[in-house]
Amino acid sequence: DVAARMTLVEFLVQARGPEAGRAELDRLIAGQPAPLPYLARRAALDFDLGKTTEGLAAMTALVTETPPEAPELSDLRVTLARMLAATGDVAGSLARLDEVLAADPSHVTALKLKASWLIDNDRPTEAITALRTALAEAPRDAEILMLMGDAQGRDGARPLAADSYARAVEASGRAPAESLFYARFLMQDGRLDTAADVLGDALRLAPRNVDLLASMAEIRLAQKDLDGAAAIAATLRAARAVVGEGNLV
Repeated sequence: DVAARMTLVEFLVQARGPEAGRAELDRLIAGQPAPLPYLARRAALDFDLGKTTEGLAAMTALVTETPPEAPELSDLRVTLARMLAATGDVAGSLARLDEVLAADPSHVTALKLKASWLIDNDRPTEAITALRTALAEAPRDAEILMLMGDAQGRDGARPLAADSYARAVEASGRAPAESLFYARFLMQDGRLDTAADVLGDALRLAPRNVDLLASMAEIRLAQKDLDGAAAIAATLRAARAVVGEGNLV
């Protein structure tokens, strides 16, 4: 059961570090024709562990040797594109993404990566087109919605961007990262009450998140709510004390 074993590998990576995950992959791969997911994940872990040349070479070989009709090929090319981008080979990365999208124009991960590059290179209209295709496949994907907000903001459509960020917050389950980004966006427009509501919703789920608390304190100070800011400061001190004891917030 490849999927179950890959779940174990990812658990080990998160709980014990990438070296532990790689050791488990070595065990799974040894002495048998290894499934592609094991080989690809090991190459990616090598890359992440600083073995850039080895990881890149292994992934390139997998892409080259995988038959064109293999269902795994698109995902392998996307992973290779990420690696190439990380090494500064933007042209090579885009070429791999274009190969994926030529074979599967609705490949969500490839569309997200291509859109991110388009946004960074001030081509928001093309990014929006790509992201609409991705949203048709994954309408509740928070990352797509965040990228859509970035593209719309770059295109000068801040109200549309705000709507996309709001949808991203909802799709993420009011996760801290998305909530914090949207709140700061609202603060830039002077919409402090709405930003406070966004942070408040996120804090109900992550009450000791230091970044959320700090932004909420900033809003309270801007609103001249000194008592509210003082209460948050006390919570922040308690949260930082917990972090200092080695606990997560």
